[in-house]
Amino acid sequence: MAYEGIKNFVMRRLGYPRVKVYLTEEQIEDNIWEAISWYFEYRALKTKWHYIPAISGSNEHKIPPNIVPQYIREVAFKPSDPLLSLTGVMQDTYILYYLQNAGGASNFIVDYWMTLSSYEEYVRVLGNQPHWEIINGDTIKLDPTPSTDYKIGIKYDEIPDENVIENIRWIRLYTLALSKIVEGEIRSKFSSFQAGSGEISLNGDTLKSEGKEELTTLNQENYEKGDPLGMVMG
Repeated sequence: MAYEGIKNFVMRRLGYPRVKVYLTEEQIEDNIWEAISWYFEYRALKTKWHYIPAISGSNEHKIPPNIVPQYIREVAFKPSDPLLSLTGVMQDTYILYYLQNAGGASNFIVDYWMTLSSYEEYVRVLGNQPHWEIINGDTIKLDPTPSTDYKIGIKYDEIPDENVIENIRWIRLYTLALSKIVEGEIRSKFSSFQAGSGEISLNGDTLKSEGKEELTTLNQENYEKGDPLGMVMG
């Protein structure tokens, strides 16, 4: 994560370089990400699919850099088929029965379609239902491990690029409010510090109080200006 413009904004508003800021870059990045997440909580994002090739026997794949892991909605992939493939051996067997019994006079074709309709239940019973999870923050792990070459489909919400994010006033101010709380918590551990030839009293408790009040105001503003909720029938 970059967002250098937001980081510099936060540092300046906390008094840097005249005043020492104890926040680390990683802490500011955490606050930026939380601000982005809350901002888009009430806004519709464009949903897209991205496909990546994979080979049999491999179940861990790096998430493409253009996809934010937290915004992945679904991962689709083809595992090994527990029923010898409904489009392969099993289907051929049913068709053979169909042809050998007066063009479908028997019940075998009915059995075939009933099998198709119950396929998902068979998968669950046999313990072969596809699952996925994100590990280490940047890798998709598949279960079961596919036994043939395949493609992975990743459905995700696309957030605007960095330049757009950095110019959203609400995200800047929300990041600052979160940073005030963290910085205030750190400063409250000390009573004062030396600055040049004098001593400056730290304002940790005041900073925390300001941050909490600003979060309340910004959350209400975000809710009121977000996309309207869809109509629910029922």
